[in-house]
Amino acid sequence: MRKTPSPVHAAFSLIELLTVIAVIAILAAILIPTIGGVRERAGIVTATADARSIATAWKVYYADRGKWPDPQQFEGEGSYANSAAESAEGQNFWNAYVKLLTGQFELGESSIDISILARYNPGREAYLPLDPEQIDENGEFIDPWNHPYKFKLDKEDSTDTEGHVVHGRLRGDLLIGKYPYGDEYGSPANPTDLQIVVEDISIAWSRGPDGFDHTAEYGEDDPRSW
Repeated sequence: MRKTPSPVHAAFSLIELLTVIAVIAILAAILIPTIGGVRERAGIVTATADARSIATAWKVYYADRGKWPDPQQFEGEGSYANSAAESAEGQNFWNAYVKLLTGQFELGESSIDISILARYNPGREAYLPLDPEQIDENGEFIDPWNHPYKFKLDKEDSTDTEGHVVHGRLRGDLLIGKYPYGDEYGSPANPTDLQIVVEDISIAWSRGPDGFDHTAEYGEDDPRSW
């Protein structure tokens, strides 16, 4: 009885293997930038929503409390917020401010005392409701690129009899850029080329994918509240 010969399985040739690898490489080159672009756009959408939430939370806080918190209680020595002329570049929305606006005083660790937080938010009101997953292990609320959000409040600093900064009068506009307020040069009425004037009482923004502060020069990709 004759045996049926086994079928012969043809192997891929070297040229065929190289062709498949080349096709895979071409597809990867097309898809990887697309996926990266989708992720960046998603990050911008998220950061824009977060910045608007922070700005709105400050407005609600002011409407409720009638004054801004004393920056000297929330910022370290030598910081812009602790100086006579508040920086036009804004302030980092760091752990102490997260605690203040969320009412969650025990979040992470920071140098600010709970008694100070209780003075400026005695009812522990949640002006900025955040889910636990939005806050990292240090109690920070950071953007999709791992930078702290920034904000600026519309105020002229003045002090009360105890030396605490009070809200002063509202300008109704905000200046952000590379230089602080001045009497003539670099004021909302006469901004520099690197400054932007926003008509609002509180604004917030993310440094965006490039990590630069928001100015007229570096601001094209910055998610912001306005």
